[in-house]
Amino acid sequence: TSNVYNMSFMFYHCSSLKELDLSNFDTKNVTSLSFMFSGCKALKELNINHFDVSNVTDIEETFANMKMDKIDLSNWVAPKLKNVYTMFVHSEFREINISNLDFSNLKAESSMGFLDGWESVFYNCNYLEKLYTPKVTGSQDIELPFDDYSIVENGNYSDTRYNLLPKNLSKSVVLERNTVEYTTWQKDYTYTLYTADSEGKFGDGTVMPGTVETAS
Repeated sequence: TSNVYNMSFMFYHCSSLKELDLSNFDTKNVTSLSFMFSGCKALKELNINHFDVSNVTDIEETFANMKMDKIDLSNWVAPKLKNVYTMFVHSEFREINISNLDFSNLKAESSMGFLDGWESVFYNCNYLEKLYTPKVTGSQDIELPFDDYSIVENGNYSDTRYNLLPKNLSKSVVLERNTVEYTTWQKDYTYTLYTADSEGKFGDGTVMPGTVETAS
């Protein structure tokens, strides 16, 4: 595969494919991986961390609609990357590691010209519990599927909850869903109580009477 430049749609919607050995793939000249594994719902494991993505510019919808538990792309360094539109859309990954990718200077526009903004990258990734973030030094608002992610350092959760990727990240951080009870204060001196269910998901919350004199 050393002379292949475009691997777009290579395994697109191979929904019955259970195993895939790509250990001998040479991807050093590849520029597009768009839709490559999109719809591969039966795959339980995908070992592509060895891929040379140094010339890749496009990973639009590469991992969409996949049902694997985790994916490790920590060795991917793609200095020419331009398009990450709907990269993981509708996937069921619980853990994603893209710690060496840089999302600082990318566009969130599909190859067909659709502009859905940065919410599309992780859109409807409703199983995502842990994310090794890409670097983000630009101003993009890259949305997460929930609003209860915290930065984890040495086993401790940060106090701040994130529904967007933290900005000004010159290096990767680990975000995990902090699925414990928490509150947000409203300006009318009430607060909303959020409680996780048995699956760690939060509902709309219950408005409770506040006891503070000023709102934060």
